[in-house]
Amino acid sequence: KVDPLMKTPDTCASPADMCASPADMCASPADTCMNSAVEVEMTDVCLQFDANERPVLEHVDLKVSKKEFISIIGRSGSGKSTLLKLAAGLLRPTRGKVSIAGKCVDEPHEEMAYVFQKPVLLEWRTVLENVLLPIELQRPIVDEDRKQAVNYLDLVGLGADAHKFPHECSGGMMSRVALARALLVQPRILLMDEPFAALDTLTKEELQVELARLHQRFEPTIMFVTHDIQEAVYLSDRVFVLGGQPARIVQALTIPFEHPRSPDLKFSPRFAQLCREIHEKLPRFGSGDR
Repeated sequence: KVDPLMKTPDTCASPADMCASPADMCASPADTCMNSAVEVEMTDVCLQFDANERPVLEHVDLKVSKKEFISIIGRSGSGKSTLLKLAAGLLRPTRGKVSIAGKCVDEPHEEMAYVFQKPVLLEWRTVLENVLLPIELQRPIVDEDRKQAVNYLDLVGLGADAHKFPHECSGGMMSRVALARALLVQPRILLMDEPFAALDTLTKEELQVELARLHQRFEPTIMFVTHDIQEAVYLSDRVFVLGGQPARIVQALTIPFEHPRSPDLKFSPRFAQLCREIHEKLPRFGSGDR
């Protein structure tokens, strides 16, 4: 018996539609991003894990400009983390195309860093050694690497804690370690999957200010996944609302405030209005992030 869901034009056609190779994903130069300012682009992206199930994402079109900070917000189960994994090259779309600077993505990009929901620190390594890990996996560590790692720890307020082990650090400190580790490789693109979700409100607000400051200084392109509407509006140049089943982008909102932004901005009427607009666009369904 054929699942009627698979007959509808709004679903991914079949696993056979999956791109077999990078050449299939980028058939010709005309398929690439023509605007050099576009850093990350998704074109009619669909992701379907099982041919007998509803797609997770469908008809997703997204462009992120170089040095831009965008947030992706949606209810639990809406596919936010899945969308980020597609941008990272950790998943491949069933249909459509994901590209970085005009080149199709079929594996993790070397100029990209990923900050996960949990800091993922190795318990037997010091804070400094955890920050150095991405470089150590590529080549032997040299003195200049250690100096740079200490510099980044200073930038996130942990210069005096480089010798500590993860069990000696608070949740906020571990989140700062993860941020310093990501910045050490000087990523062109920084993907962040709810990095502050488990923190208390005051620590989260401190880290939001730190992240905004670091973005202004180093200017990576940032794609930031969050459940927190205020966090998205405070940090972002644009906010994308994900909703529907299958999920797609239902709203893209430009945030009009100039950088740098004061934390007091969150108490302004215009800020509250933007948060309300986003809240009203959030669908009322979904459970469990994928």
